[in-house]
Amino acid sequence: LNDSGASVHSCPLLFQDHMPLRQDEATLQSLPRLKTVSGQDLSVYGLRRIVFQMSEDLYITIDFVVTDSVLPVVSTFALQDDGVESFYTQTRNFISKDGREAPIDRCGRLYYHRPLRVLARNESPPRVTTTVQLSGITMPPLQRTLYEQVQQLDELRNRISQHIEQVD
Repeated sequence: LNDSGASVHSCPLLFQDHMPLRQDEATLQSLPRLKTVSGQDLSVYGLRRIVFQMSEDLYITIDFVVTDSVLPVVSTFALQDDGVESFYTQTRNFISKDGREAPIDRCGRLYYHRPLRVLARNESPPRVTTTVQLSGITMPPLQRTLYEQVQQLDELRNRISQHIEQVD
């Protein structure tokens, strides 16, 4: 469940229980005290890190505060703090990080993330280095975007020049 009102990611004790649960004293003391929407205290059991593959090239790591909640809750704010932006429009809902995207599903008034898979305990996400070959030059995503914008401006300038020549 995607929650724009949640301050942290949280999940029930049995959610992805094959993954390690950090319960050392330092971790437990660092975790916030959480309450339900109705104001009841939630029991906090520790922290569980889970890596999700959200799309072909988007992986996100979520540190869930493990509680006696019923559903896993993904905090929009905590995602944003990790560089993952959420977008909600009439035609499409999605998350984006470093130019990579994954859909957000909607069911009624609720939004859900539907990962392709959960990475295994000792599995790391592949180093995704998106590069594009343009005019014989390999560029990372941000430079590619700037390059494409310059290309579009050059193309527009050429069209304007051609139009002016035709008018003269």
